[in-house]
Amino acid sequence: MKLAIKKGTTSKRVMVFIQDSTSTTGAGKTGLTSASVTCYYCREDDGDVGGTAVSLVSATRGTWTSGGFVEKDATNQPGFYEVGLPNAALVTGADWVNFHIKGTGIAMLPLELQLTDNTIKDVYDRIGAPAGASLAADVAAVEAQTDDIGVAGAGLTALGDARLGNLDAAVSTRAPEAAGNVAAIKAKTDHLTFTLANKVDSSIQAAGDFAQAAADKVWATTARSLTSFGTLVADIWAYSTRTLSAFSTALAVSVWDVLESAIITASSIGLKLKTNLDAAITTRSSHSAADVWAVGARTLTSFGTLVADIWAYATRSLTDKAGFYLAAGQLAVKKNAALENFQFLMVDSTDHITPKTGLTVTAERLIDDGVFGACANAVVEVASGIYRINLAATDLNGKVITLKFTAAGADARSITLVTQA
Repeated sequence: MKLAIKKGTTSKRVMVFIQDSTSTTGAGKTGLTSASVTCYYCREDDGDVGGTAVSLVSATRGTWTSGGFVEKDATNQPGFYEVGLPNAALVTGADWVNFHIKGTGIAMLPLELQLTDNTIKDVYDRIGAPAGASLAADVAAVEAQTDDIGVAGAGLTALGDARLGNLDAAVSTRAPEAAGNVAAIKAKTDHLTFTLANKVDSSIQAAGDFAQAAADKVWATTARSLTSFGTLVADIWAYSTRTLSAFSTALAVSVWDVLESAIITASSIGLKLKTNLDAAITTRSSHSAADVWAVGARTLTSFGTLVADIWAYATRSLTDKAGFYLAAGQLAVKKNAALENFQFLMVDSTDHITPKTGLTVTAERLIDDGVFGACANAVVEVASGIYRINLAATDLNGKVITLKFTAAGADARSITLVTQA
């Protein structure tokens, strides 16, 4: 048997099935103790050394003890034993470890453990539970929020705000004054007269009338304000050849430094950005799960150890199994129909591995809930321990058929078939 266990796991118990080597039905061996079997293990990083012995000791069911060995239930689960794996066998540094339990009267029991860096539970804990029905649903929800922005903000025009059409020039090329300030200036300049174009009819005051200290005092006043500019702003915007110089860095910074709590105007660009940019765009996909599956030539490359981790996770379950079935004709073994050249392997009963040749094999079949009876035809040797038999229709006249092949000097071979009408 083969299991996957996370590297560095401690206090790990496993359940093993030990077969009675004298049984022709594959029955489990009962009554074994820590004194009647031996156990060794080897790791990928052992180097040029032999197996490491495990000191087996008596144990209590459900409680880990290093090298603990205890029978589970001789009456209801004959052949099942709990084994406490030594912590040293599971430390990091290797990707696999193999255990071997042996003893008199039992079939050889290899136990292969794949040592993994992470389990499927680790992956789930790292990702976290989805906010919606699934991760795909979460991605689709974000995609629905970001679709309006589009590539490089081109989709902003889909927001429906006609004022976006007014953004036809760089803001830095326009004047920073508010409409009220422009109106106040116009109110003052309306009293000026111009005899010559672009020249004010006025006399220049003496230099001493406006001392530098006076100008400095005006600009040093922190609460100064300008009132009404009249139609000056409209006049400026109506002038076809106007040119505004660059804004200062401080002005641009002051715009970007506005707190989120101050952005509350309904349908404004600022509020839409504040509301919809609620996560880093780089953490989201612009495609839904349906978009991915709609691509005809999609290819998934490597899952790493994901599949092994899923099958190794003890509490995995499949939820939706609707729609999975075998259609007529998908199984090759038909009920009450002959099947020629059915092939099987026989191995030596001494080491339970080496293919056994030259056998006289007895073939029996068990049909549904009946009893074993002889097969209609004899077994013929092929080569290299492989034998074949022509199964008659009477041998396969049932839903579940168990074939049993026995011979002196070889392990019994049992094979169960499920037929299809």
